[in-house]
Amino acid sequence: MTKLVYIDTNVYLDLLIGRHSGLMPNDEIARNILNRALKCEFHIIICDFLLMEIENHAKKETVDSAFKSLIKADKVLFEAVTSEDKRKAHLLSKNAPFGDCVHFVIAERCGAEYLVTNDKHFDKLKNKVKIIKPNLL
Repeated sequence: MTKLVYIDTNVYLDLLIGRHSGLMPNDEIARNILNRALKCEFHIIICDFLLMEIENHAKKETVDSAFKSLIKADKVLFEAVTSEDKRKAHLLSKNAPFGDCVHFVIAERCGAEYLVTNDKHFDKLKNKVKIIKPNLL
């Protein structure tokens, strides 16, 4: 079975907004991750909550364009956030922000091997999903 990867909102925003962090070209690293998915190295899990967060910071047309090739190539597993996911995220939100907990719960439920993020809040959420920085994937 193909490896599943969940990519946090901040990584997509690095690409869509063209963000850098010091000397780190975050936008290029994010582009490389998506290109690796297109080359069949792994599939990406996305959810409605993730898309909503991205669209709060980037134009819908830009977001649609970014995901178009991945969807067309059948490299995306789309999941809707359920009430049970929200309940679990709420329980975890004592340790990290609720939104991060939603991402973590979806990644875990879908069997992601990695949750790719630059966000330190995920360090407090440990389980079956490995938390990894984008440049280390």
